[in-house]
Amino acid sequence: MKKLFDNPWIYRIVALIFTILLFIYINQSQLTSTTPQNQEQTTKMATKTQSVKVTLQVSANTEKYFVTGYPEKVTVKLEGPSALVTSTVNTMNFRAFIDLSKFKTGKYNVPIEISGLNNQITYSVKPARVDATIQTKKSKNFPIQIVYSKDGVPDGYEVGTAKAAPSVVAVTGPKSEIEQVDHIEAKISVPKGATQTIDQEVMLVAVDQDGRQLNTILTPATTHVTVPIVLPSKTVKVKLTQKNGESDKVYALTTDTARVRIYGHTADLKEIEEI
Repeated sequence: MKKLFDNPWIYRIVALIFTILLFIYINQSQLTSTTPQNQEQTTKMATKTQSVKVTLQVSANTEKYFVTGYPEKVTVKLEGPSALVTSTVNTMNFRAFIDLSKFKTGKYNVPIEISGLNNQITYSVKPARVDATIQTKKSKNFPIQIVYSKDGVPDGYEVGTAKAAPSVVAVTGPKSEIEQVDHIEAKISVPKGATQTIDQEVMLVAVDQDGRQLNTILTPATTHVTVPIVLPSKTVKVKLTQKNGESDKVYALTTDTARVRIYGHTADLKEIEEI
């Protein structure tokens, strides 16, 4: 027995067995440690790419200038850790903008800038550059014109004078657009068969002489329009006349109704003085 342990190969074999057992134990521990939490962390660290539409903002001297020509929205492609990209898309806590703060009037092609993104997220913007036109800002007051059709009003009814409150609007925009303004239009829809006065809150539009809508800001943007629709009427005297009476008698006719109101076409009413 003693000779057996004096043999160096015995120690080598025992050491090898322990090494194998230790290797199996470590591998088993690593396998069992892959919990859902670790899987979640792995998912968070995964790379994600997502594109979103973002409103394009403008940094400019808006007190003096009016900017036109640029797109309303641009596409921003985000790439980075999955959790960060998802959070960014959900909150949209970044902005896309063009910086025209140092520019004067003219036409420019400028790059789109992004701010507010985590530094672990990379991005690209489409388009990367946009055209923008800077013009001198101008404001002018215009009266409101009410546009409507009488076709829906039944025969016999009449449409009175339409009124808007307010009746004047301030129009602000690039000088070139303001100079083209022909009038401010409040278009109202008269329903078919309308027999009562119409009251509507109407959106205002600045149009040129060809009816084309212009790129301007209206203050206020709406007006309250009243279109009177009435059935014409008038009050006339009541005249009592006898019929089928006896010739040898005199009749005295009285009534508590001295006057009555009659309705109809205006032309017909003018011909009637009594009933």
